[in-house]
Amino acid sequence: MYKLVTNSKKNHIFQKKNNIMKRNLLLLSVTLLLHACLLNGQTIPVPEDFFKFKPGADRMLFDYEELIEYFTLLDKASPKFK
Repeated sequence: MYKLVTNSKKNHIFQKKNNIMKRNLLLLSVTLLLHACLLNGQTIPVPEDFFKFKPGADRMLFDYEELIEYFTLLDKASPKFK
């Protein structure tokens, strides 16, 4: 009976440490995700803001020069754009 109590206490301690590690990992993941979203959201313009309309909307077109200008802006704003 004494061994069961000891194992139970050990399991409780390990479970508590495991919960703390899970919580810390979740907190770190959320922090990194928010950081990445905030950095990308501030630097990369969305097409609606650049063209002043939603691309693909009825009777709204942009020309080739505007498209190239937008791609150039994306190239400068994002290191991932090639």
